[in-house]
Amino acid sequence: MYFSKDLYEHGIFNNETIKDISDDYMFVKEHSNAKEKDDFDIEI
Repeated sequence: MYFSKDLYEHGIFNNETIKDISDDYMFVKEHSNAKEKDDFDIEI
């Protein structure tokens, strides 16, 4: 995310691109814990 912000500040990424990257980053951050918890398949 920090690298992407640097690219934005130097004019390499436009507003739409940096918003998409930020949205993707937040989505992964919010859903990474759920995947770890739901990843187990237990049979009794």
